Amino acid sequence: MDLAPPRERLALAIQAIRAAPSLSDSYSAAAAAMRQSSPEALAAWLAAREITRRDAGDRIESDAGRLGDNLYARPYLRACVGYALCALENGEHDEALAQLRQVLALDVDDRIGARYALATALLIAGRFEDFTALRTTQTEDTTAFWLYADAYHALAAKAPITDRKTRLARALASNAHAPLLFALDEQQLGEPADSFAPGGFEEARALACSLTGRLWRRDHVALQALLKASRPSQQK
Repeated sequence: MDLAPPRERLALAIQAIRAAPSLSDSYSAAAAAMRQSSPEALAAWLAAREITRRDAGDRIESDAGRLGDNLYARPYLRACVGYALCALENGEHDEALAQLRQVLALDVDDRIGARYALATALLIAGRFEDFTALRTTQTEDTTAFWLYADAYHALAAKAPITDRKTRLARALASNAHAPLLFALDEQQLGEPADSFAPGGFEEARALACSLTGRLWRRDHVALQALLKASRPSQQK
């Protein structure tokens, strides 16, 4: 499925479900292949979440707090995040936030990066105070995925100008390729790589394809401020 064109993936996932109805990965793949703003995708993610919950069994309770350490339970966490992001796309902000917070409670080490999804979900929902509270727990996070969400918050929440400049500079230092990719149409970006080096082009492409990248792309004013900050020599 990963090698197939996007338009063929849903049919392949359905074929896999028919061949092995108990294989939970097929349901998650089918859900991911749908248009995420559709109620059909939301229903598919619910099915994926419940099937992976069944597969995880009592590990959800016995390993709560460190569920990401268990390989058999990680598909459940990934399905929960997929469902949350789909709920967000369908305008169900409270449902999405509750689900992401539950994922982080089940896996405090956050092996699958749910905190980045939560950060962006809070920004989309306009919960800036909640983002500020989350920010206090992420002071050591220097990844581009966190710093670009943090920089967007500085602009959207109208932080003091010096704070905005500092947070924009930190984001740009983490990956200088991202702003130009944010300015592209999503279909021009292509498929992001499964792995990438911090600060590199492939990381920037993965970031641009993520919900955080879409957030920047949808806010023309914020994106222009970011592009301006990325060209300091032109500000003189």
